[in-house]
Amino acid sequence: MRSRPLPKKRWGLRLLFKVVAVLFMLFVAYKILTPRAEVLMQVVSPDGKNVARLRAIYYSSDPVYKIDYHATQEWAWRCVFIHSIESASPKTVSIKWSKNSKEIGLFLHEKPFWKYEFE
Repeated sequence: MRSRPLPKKRWGLRLLFKVVAVLFMLFVAYKILTPRAEVLMQVVSPDGKNVARLRAIYYSSDPVYKIDYHATQEWAWRCVFIHSIESASPKTVSIKWSKNSKEIGLFLHEKPFWKYEFE
């Protein structure tokens, strides 16, 4: 008895479709689970060794303010402040370095609100 050849399946097309579907689901999950954020300020220290940024993160309608910094030779940001401020809007919040680059300060309506001292 003679056997018939098996039909050829399109494994390449099926695999491509599955990979695209999984990537699309991961993208949708990322967009749903990641809160919206915007960088309000990014400031280099006077000595040029550190960079600090102020971000507004929107977990809900009110922003949460976050200050991160990193050394100019590094790539990872380190969080030093994260807090919700009731009377603040993104236009009234700013950050400034001290003249000796040892402190970073958060200013609300141009008045000192919080500071962080580096070791």
